[in-house]
Amino acid sequence: MDFDRSQLQTPSGIEAHSFLPDPCSGSVAICPPGTLAHRHFAPEDLMWFAAASGDWNPIHVDAVAARRLLTGEVIVHGMYLLAWALDVWCAAGGVSPVAMAVAFPRPVLTGEHLALRVETAEGQERRLAVQRGDDTVMTLLLTCGESAALEVGFVPARPERALPEQHAFAELKGATGYLPLLALPGDIQGAFPDACRVLGMHVVATLLGFSRLVGMFCPGLHALFSGVDIRLDGAETSPGIAWQVERHSVPQAPLHMAVRGGGMAGRLVAFVRPAPVAQALMGDVAAQVPPGSFAGQVALIVGGSRGLGEMTAKIIAAGGGEVIVTHARGLADARRVVEEILTWGGRGRIVALDVEQPDAAMTDLLAHVSPTHLYYFAAPTVGGGGGGTFDPLRLARFNKIFVTDFVRLVGMLRKKISGDLSVFYPSSIFVEQLPREHVEYIIAKAAGEVLCRHMARNMPGLRILTCRLPRLATDQTVGLIQRPVAAPLPEMLRVVEAMHAMPTHTLQDAVSTG
Repeated sequence: MDFDRSQLQTPSGIEAHSFLPDPCSGSVAICPPGTLAHRHFAPEDLMWFAAASGDWNPIHVDAVAARRLLTGEVIVHGMYLLAWALDVWCAAGGVSPVAMAVAFPRPVLTGEHLALRVETAEGQERRLAVQRGDDTVMTLLLTCGESAALEVGFVPARPERALPEQHAFAELKGATGYLPLLALPGDIQGAFPDACRVLGMHVVATLLGFSRLVGMFCPGLHALFSGVDIRLDGAETSPGIAWQVERHSVPQAPLHMAVRGGGMAGRLVAFVRPAPVAQALMGDVAAQVPPGSFAGQVALIVGGSRGLGEMTAKIIAAGGGEVIVTHARGLADARRVVEEILTWGGRGRIVALDVEQPDAAMTDLLAHVSPTHLYYFAAPTVGGGGGGTFDPLRLARFNKIFVTDFVRLVGMLRKKISGDLSVFYPSSIFVEQLPREHVEYIIAKAAGEVLCRHMARNMPGLRILTCRLPRLATDQTVGLIQRPVAAPLPEMLRVVEAMHAMPTHTLQDAVSTG
């Protein structure tokens, strides 16, 4: 069956480039270094690939769940990125490689503009890269050569949707299994026609199988695909993937899985990423807070469904205060926090609030309650940035949340409530330490500190406490490389105590900046 590529639901703005003769293939192909194509991936693209491959890992398809994961947002499947790159290569006339080595140094978010480039062309090797601005998000080393024609069968059906398996790191040592290949010919020929024509449908089906193996089975739920090193092997005609974990050392190091079948043999590399960080339970928090110590506080906690906001809500409730926990997307998390507070015997409620569009929610809230305190934990994903490369769009995103949206929200509260308002604005020790990968975040937080001093001096009845918090254990600070983090409870208890004592404490002596 022939498939019309114009009928596919692909992102707009995809641009192909002209190609020159390549002595490696003896035809028209992508030999000279240069840009081959541009594209971006939309959320609906990721949903399609999940259905086609069977890789329904939430890091790819669930924006609410992904906000608590290492990346903070949904990311493009690595095998989707690879299949697209191979399709472009094949469309240019490139021959089927006999081997490929792939690495994914950085995750790709939806909507990000990508460029596929040929970096080098030497002898039988072609080195390609997918770039996001100056950052490389995928490298692909193709080894050209003669490969035998091969037909490998696979089940012509989409895998059934399922939940990914969840494994502790220790459980994966020596793990082994067999995964049948399933793929609809219409899916893979429709999306990757040139890769299917040159490499064979079985190769594309096997790439989709690699995605399902890593994202759904091993490591499964906590997987982060890091790389592929495979050869096209005519002896591996099994209609499925036999796999075995062959390297398993420490959680900070990736797993190596030997794979055979589907016309390929080689190795997959994947990290077991950290699970979301759980904050202390209400009972444990209450054991550290004197009863009644925060009576009278009516605290609006923006971003209170997890992390430092969750901890702050529990501390205030344990001390007899009333908390209003807001969420932008994490309704289930907000319910969990407030239900825990209510079950313990505290007072709390939930409010849906998007700080970028707060008007309706704030108008409704302030018609029923007058907060005495505001704790502002709204934050986009901090992440690792571009490895030190300055990103103006990233800075604009941080500035909007940490500066523009903050001052607007405070202004709305001051207009609607009659009493004084105490505000906590969290800054970061990063402002002093200046880690290169967080430059945009640091600039925005420093601007927020200056804004707070300006507002405190020029807005009557407003008291603002800001401090540079150390690195605390939250979803935002977890990483593949474990760095020292402090427990949030002691630090945030100091913050709430200082907020409750205002205005008798000054900005400088209320809380340490380290």
